[in-house]
Amino acid sequence: MEKKRYLWLDIIKIIACFLVIVNHTILIMFDYSAHSNISVLFFSIYFSICKVAVPLFITTTGCLLLGKEQNYKNMIQKTFRIIVPLLVVSLYWFYPAREINAAFLLGFAKSVIKSPNPYYLWYLYMLIFLYLLTPLLQKLYAHSNKRDFLLLFVLLILAGSIPIINTYSFMEVGISPIFRYAFLPNAVLFYIFGKRISEIELTKRYFAVSIIVFISFLAISASSIYIHYLKYDDLAVRLGGWDYLNVGMPALSMFYIVRYLFENRKINFKLSNQISYIASLTFGIYLCHGVFISRISKIIFTQEVFMVNQYISIISTQIAIFIVCGLGIAIFKITPVVKKFL
Repeated sequence: MEKKRYLWLDIIKIIACFLVIVNHTILIMFDYSAHSNISVLFFSIYFSICKVAVPLFITTTGCLLLGKEQNYKNMIQKTFRIIVPLLVVSLYWFYPAREINAAFLLGFAKSVIKSPNPYYLWYLYMLIFLYLLTPLLQKLYAHSNKRDFLLLFVLLILAGSIPIINTYSFMEVGISPIFRYAFLPNAVLFYIFGKRISEIELTKRYFAVSIIVFISFLAISASSIYIHYLKYDDLAVRLGGWDYLNVGMPALSMFYIVRYLFENRKINFKLSNQISYIASLTFGIYLCHGVFISRISKIIFTQEVFMVNQYISIISTQIAIFIVCGLGIAIFKITPVVKKFL
């Protein structure tokens, strides 16, 4: 049975997946590019935008799964379909130069439990947690009212504000990060708000507010990177946590903006199917992009690549990585067994 597709959610998946690639390549590209005030400003803005990828993925998943009745059996099955590719990719990174024996298997099991390898697979660990919680969260969501959602939103703001206060407090408040554990996990909050935002009325007023919020918080993130570079000659993201307020708010805003633009828009049937197909490849692209980048980094990340126009070269290279990984996953998905997990 074919899954029902939502064009605007498919577009968000594609955007989020591409931004993951941006996030994992932009610092390397910065090292090979010419540096000027304009280029640093470009990287500051681009780097800030790419940070919304993770909360976009979470809100999209929450929107889809909290919108229909789920039980623990279904969610365990979904979890299994994540665990298998997680183990396969982890095994690929763990395997080189090792003999397969009992010690190898034990070492691999310990490595999977100890830490995601490669690191970007941490998102799948979190997703497993969200999947298993979904039936419970669905019941909570069904019995929540506007005051409940307001409380959750306040918790989201408070938890996401602590890192900003600690980084830029002129009074040296120094709020302990431990206080963030007093709130619900932000992953759960974004998961819930993915469904909530999908139910908010589509109005020009909310659309305008979303754009203002997106630009305002993006400016906070970009200015922090830009000013830090001018001061220390180092492109560092001090406020780059996916659950920080300056990242989460633009993500929630973008979620509403894309929904406003595309939920009720009539698009050519063929184009809509193509978008949906690309979106169906994003999980596989996420899994393999790190492998691909590590294997061809010495080829594509060279100063010669960025000699013509560094801005066009950077974006086109990242698009090329997305396309090549997508083509690879499309070929792999021809096999029914692989398609089941990707």
